[in-house]
Amino acid sequence: MNLSEMELREEGMRLYHAGDFFEAHEVWEEIWQQKGGSTAEFYKGLIQAAVALAHLKNGNQKGARKLAERAAGRLKPFAPAHLDLDIQKILNDIVGLL
Repeated sequence: MNLSEMELREEGMRLYHAGDFFEAHEVWEEIWQQKGGSTAEFYKGLIQAAVALAHLKNGNQKGARKLAERAAGRLKPFAPAHLDLDIQKILNDIVGLL
């Protein structure tokens, strides 16, 4: 079954909000691999934010900080919201890692 970009994006957010950060990253990666330009950068930022929080959950502070910095740089141009996603909330989630 092929899910649409919107369905994958929403599934990724559902997982993210449930604290399943690695799983959210996996879902968003499916979209990122098919995109280019600013859309790819946006999804890469989501992926990096999710992985940063996964690293934090696993006690890897250094990895979390490094990915949070990259994610913030990619997501800030899309704040406060993009494609019906609350980007500012994601930025707020990772700001403590910077």
